[in-house]
Amino acid sequence: MLGRIVEPFRKAFERAAVGMALVDLEGYPLETNPALREMLGYGAGELRGMVFTDFTHPEDATVDMSLYRELLAGEREYYQMEKRFLKKEGGLMWGRLTVSLVREESGFREDGSPGRPLFAVGLVEDITARKEAEEELRLRERAITATHNGIIVTDARAGDDPIVYVNRGFERITGYSAEEVVGHNARFLQGGDRDQPSLDELHKAIRENREWSGMFRNYRKDGAVFWNEHNVSPVYDEEGRVVNHIGVVNDVTERKKLEDQLTHRALHDPLTNLPNRVLFVDRLGQALARGAGGRLDGRVAVLFMDLDNFKYVNDSLGHEVGDRLLVKLAGRIREVLRPADTVSRLGGDEFAVLLEEVSGSEEAIRVAERMADKLKTPFMLGEPPQEVSTTLSMGIVVVTPEIEAASGDDGPRDLLRYADLAMYEAKRQGRSRHAVYEGSMSRKAEARLALDGDLRRTIDGTEGRLRVYYQPQVSLESGLTVGLEALVRWESPERGLVMPGAFIPFAEETSLIVELGEQVLRQACRQAREWRRQGLGPVPVWVNLSSLQLREPNLPALVSEVLRETGLSAESIGLEITESVLMEDGADNIARLEKLKSIGVKLAIDDFGTGYSSFSYLKRLPVDYLKMDRSFIDGLGRDAADTTIVSAILGLARGMKLEVIAEGVETDRQLAELKELGCKMGQGYYFARPLPARSISVGLPGDLRTNLDHPDSYPLAGVE
Repeated sequence: MLGRIVEPFRKAFERAAVGMALVDLEGYPLETNPALREMLGYGAGELRGMVFTDFTHPEDATVDMSLYRELLAGEREYYQMEKRFLKKEGGLMWGRLTVSLVREESGFREDGSPGRPLFAVGLVEDITARKEAEEELRLRERAITATHNGIIVTDARAGDDPIVYVNRGFERITGYSAEEVVGHNARFLQGGDRDQPSLDELHKAIRENREWSGMFRNYRKDGAVFWNEHNVSPVYDEEGRVVNHIGVVNDVTERKKLEDQLTHRALHDPLTNLPNRVLFVDRLGQALARGAGGRLDGRVAVLFMDLDNFKYVNDSLGHEVGDRLLVKLAGRIREVLRPADTVSRLGGDEFAVLLEEVSGSEEAIRVAERMADKLKTPFMLGEPPQEVSTTLSMGIVVVTPEIEAASGDDGPRDLLRYADLAMYEAKRQGRSRHAVYEGSMSRKAEARLALDGDLRRTIDGTEGRLRVYYQPQVSLESGLTVGLEALVRWESPERGLVMPGAFIPFAEETSLIVELGEQVLRQACRQAREWRRQGLGPVPVWVNLSSLQLREPNLPALVSEVLRETGLSAESIGLEITESVLMEDGADNIARLEKLKSIGVKLAIDDFGTGYSSFSYLKRLPVDYLKMDRSFIDGLGRDAADTTIVSAILGLARGMKLEVIAEGVETDRQLAELKELGCKMGQGYYFARPLPARSISVGLPGDLRTNLDHPDSYPLAGVE
């Protein structure tokens, strides 16, 4: 029966492009065509003996079998379904299945019921590609609907590029519903804030149908601003025409706030919230660019300011109070300036001000004077509050064409450096004042830089050398030398023999004095050892200490080390510290001096009478000698005031059991007056100038003699 029915259609059955199967009433394939077998990966005859549910996905087999039973029961004439077929080698194929029955030829019976079913015919169309495309589309739709970002689709073919679709992300970000925005151009999101360069770029990209990304401000329905990181792309149809634009709205407001905060921190001082050096230099560069070619009527000026004696505030009241002072100072400076001016904290206690459109140095000076006036009122700081007064040293540079031309490629930083040089000139003039930059300041700075290099090379032994000269300290009663003060000279291959006044202040400013002082100490002690070897009696060598050396915590250890290396007793050397240095650190200095005193070295206050030290402070100092400043000795015998001062110092020393050495003795009159007043020791050109070590030799065993009767000759026995 089956063969008789199928045979006329055999050729069509075999050549059909769709899969075909003849299935018996129990679901077993009777015949399958090549198309179906190829779809499923089976060979001829391999499907026989298998029921159709054997190559159907289990989730779909139940539905298929149920529909098949309904078909056999006459409840439906045919059925269709989309189901997943199991391929022989694994994997799935989506097929569109249509199943109908073939019945007896007699057709319907006399009672009208259909003829007896013989077998079923199944047609299978491979719809895998369509199902995958549909699934991909569903995934995209779900992604678009669920994405955190907003999606806008516009109609590029319409005149105003109206919105045709927005997702829930757009509604959440903007507060607008889809019904409110569809049909409108997206520009309503900018409100009236259209003056944004990024918007011009976006609109140009849309007109040119190209991709674009950028950031601009948008506004929510409630009027709140949000930063939109926007991406737009064109969509093409099959013929290559742009039919839509897709925009992705990414709300980056929080990120933008964080970036702005980080940028602000990078460009502002965290204490005062003023622009820092980086931002100041940038604004100065912009000001110079605006003024290039005479586009500004006025000039640009820079003020460089340093707080005078700020260290004392920190040391006496603490760094927290010092920070409050800087904050309050910043506020007062701003009160003097115009809104367009810039004030910056460069670091520490250094500030800078940028003035634009000033008429010249006179106007800049008036600004500096107003700032100085602002500081005349003391600050109330600390707990409990107390008055703190401070002043500013200010350097001013007004940018003239000549100065701008001389500033080189890095104009803003050069101008800041010029103002800094002028500020240091104000410091040298006595602080609490201003100085206007002149070209000579740069030349002086270059000379100081060269001096720094030469002196460093000498200290590290590369070139030149430090030589120690010695000036005797003489007993006014016996005429014997009772001490030698070590005084350094710099022997430079380029500069010749350089006297202390030309390099010691510079060494103190640059901290080179610490290394230099150590070398002088070591050289003086080695020379003292040599004199001891030659038979010189117990005549101490005195070495000067700078303030920086005295602050060094390892100074006592260094002195002990040098004494140990040279084999000298502690009484063989003395250390001189100026009265002004001792006044700087108060109790800290006393502690350092006591450590030195515990070693056994002698201590002297140099230039006594010029540092305004109090008696209560003086009595706490563990010193042995006072060296009267030469300014008091100069007027002896002709100035009653100087005589009174010297007499008072001598009386004070006797009461405190201290020895006194008079400095700067140069005349018979001064010598006679000192002896009359009871001074025991003196030092000065009257006795001898500072001499190199080779010019001082031992005269008699135990004596290094001087001649008080012939001051014009070298008075030392054995002088070369």
